[in-house]
Amino acid sequence: MSLPRLTTVAQPIYKIGYKAVRTLQDVLDGASPAALRTYLPHHIIVRETVQKVNGEIF
Repeated sequence: MSLPRLTTVAQPIYKIGYKAVRTLQDVLDGASPAALRTYLPHHIIVRETVQKVNGEIF
């Protein structure tokens, strides 16, 4: 563990893997990879490594 704790991006690891396998199956079935672009939700976990400037986090 590091001190101060690092700010990071939380990613849905299970959903990423699931979607990767489904996309591979679709490509093997003849779908175009470009037509299969997917965006999955993510969020920032703000910790001690973020500095506030004028009361706002940057």
